Amino acid sequence: GRMFVCGGLGSGKRPLRSVESFNFEAGAWEASPPMAVPRSGAAAACVAGRLCVFGGYGDSGSGCQHLNSVEQLDPTYGQWVAMANMAERRLFAVAVATR
Repeated sequence: GRMFVCGGLGSGKRPLRSVESFNFEAGAWEASPPMAVPRSGAAAACVAGRLCVFGGYGDSGSGCQHLNSVEQLDPTYGQWVAMANMAERRLFAVAVATR
């Protein structure tokens, strides 16, 4: 199994695209593919084996603002894929996946 840390604020107080994952077998952190959108304060959940990241605060192309964008990490191809935007922009939300 793995544990992921996505985005956040970097040392320059700018939202990050970077993603790190902790490999429990190796006992070490590893770089993972960066998100398409830099974001901090986002929510995340694992759905059907895919990591999904929702909203947050980041650069949407017209400056930093609250986000309604959603992206998911496809582990088969190791890349982030955009999903449909949420109706509301959200910062510091909580996401929960159910079966």
